[in-house]
Amino acid sequence: MNFQRRIVEFLIFLAATASIPAQDPVFRVSTQLVETSVIATDGSGNPVTNLRKEDFSLLEDGKPMQIAQCYAAAAIAAGPPPALPKGVYTNRPELLPHSPRTVTAIVLDYLNTPWTAQTATREQLLDVLRKLDPNDIVALYTMGTELQVLHDYTTDRKSLVEQLGKSPGLLSLRSRDTGELLRLSSARWERAFGERSAQADNASRATLQRSRTLLTLQTLSILARHMAGIPGRKNLVLMSAGFPLTVLPQTTTTVKVIMSETHGLRIDNMPNPASTANAGEASLFLDTMDRTLDSINAAGVSIYGIDVNGLLVPMTPAEDGSIFNVANRDLAAANSAVGDNHASLAELSSRTGGLSTLRSNDISGALSRVLTDARHAYTLTYYSPNDRLDGKARKIDIRTSRPDIKLRYRNTYVPADHSKVTQSARNELSSALTIPISQNAILLTAHLQPGQSGQIDAAVQIESRQLALLPNKDRWTGAVDILLYQLFPDGKMKGQQLALPLNLDSAAYQTLLRKGLIVRKSLTREKDAFALRIVVRDANTGNIGTLDAPFAHLSN
Repeated sequence: MNFQRRIVEFLIFLAATASIPAQDPVFRVSTQLVETSVIATDGSGNPVTNLRKEDFSLLEDGKPMQIAQCYAAAAIAAGPPPALPKGVYTNRPELLPHSPRTVTAIVLDYLNTPWTAQTATREQLLDVLRKLDPNDIVALYTMGTELQVLHDYTTDRKSLVEQLGKSPGLLSLRSRDTGELLRLSSARWERAFGERSAQADNASRATLQRSRTLLTLQTLSILARHMAGIPGRKNLVLMSAGFPLTVLPQTTTTVKVIMSETHGLRIDNMPNPASTANAGEASLFLDTMDRTLDSINAAGVSIYGIDVNGLLVPMTPAEDGSIFNVANRDLAAANSAVGDNHASLAELSSRTGGLSTLRSNDISGALSRVLTDARHAYTLTYYSPNDRLDGKARKIDIRTSRPDIKLRYRNTYVPADHSKVTQSARNELSSALTIPISQNAILLTAHLQPGQSGQIDAAVQIESRQLALLPNKDRWTGAVDILLYQLFPDGKMKGQQLALPLNLDSAAYQTLLRKGLIVRKSLTREKDAFALRIVVRDANTGNIGTLDAPFAHLSN
């Protein structure tokens, strides 16, 4: 993506001043703009900060590519963004109040981490947060049965420390909720298997682990799409015990857990006991991992997997040793599966241009290396001469003219395959309504103003560079799906879905590239609704953008 000075023509002339100095944008109809982040270090591992565009060369599938832009993290301005006019809202990172640029998102993985590791992990993380550089931009998340935002992107060290300190961790979830779930699940399996209690326990644990692995990969994809529109280096730190890419026995369904005040925990959709007992094959998640990595790389995000199990030590029981026995049993189980769990962290890191830290107690040192990468990264952009979205990986090879320098970067670029947009990707359109963070794989700007007879006139501008239109003779074709849902204080939503087919001639396509796609819709404002949630999905790639536009200004 190019981040240079430009004017967004959208009902009003909105000055969208981006922060990277560059020439005027050049739109090309037969190429894909590819952005990749590069870390350069000397022989001692120290960052190299004086490289220029001409010091790099880049090849795609062995063919030299012309580097369109090269800029260092320090070149990204940190000034405040321009103020948005009344009634205008956007998910464009460079125009948001916090104006994130090169960022580091830290995810505490409570879903896969034994709770015995949490205290030491949090203490070392707190120590790092207290020592952040004033220009470091950091966000904090926790990943349990759902993703939670502890703090959005900020340079405020004090606020980050305060929010992490307030977070109770997931001690209760790991020791009580998940434990209760496991006991209920195991009891149900025991009834099905009769006297084969060990086999029942193994089956129930495998089913739960399969669910955790799939949920972990799905959450990483969501976070990557949230970071997609941010310029510069995008680091995602996964502080985790890891998760297995194979699970025995094989199961073909995912447990559904329902919680209610009346019935408590209820477990639905359990796998068939007979088929599970006879299954000798492992559940492999390699294809799911590949799809997740494609999503992460498409967003330009680098994963840093930090193994927190390096902090685990056996605990000595006090008067009531039961909880310590549980903790030590969890520790033994974690150590027995450490190889497979480490493989997932290493795979995520190495294939996205990040680093993994395994079998180490030095979490502070690992986090410091991540922040150093963010401060001194280079971003290169080039135009890939491929106008087909066929989903075939392109190998990226970046070199430097200085032999003493080592480069680290993602080594593949995978364009979306429009012919293989899966049903799960289609389902993500509706699930995006409830995700607690915005999705920025498609950049949106909305303008809301009062209409006639109490209606709301909404206009949504969709950034053209995130839409994948395909050439068809002398036309460009594609489609956009749009959800417009009004939000209510009790958490309910009400709205509608729009399907917008696109079939443009060359002149209309060039206009789309210059101005973006603008969709206008008049809506009847529902009683007590306080905001409009906008979800946009590109049909050819499955990419999604979301935006919340409050109604507060409409009453003034």
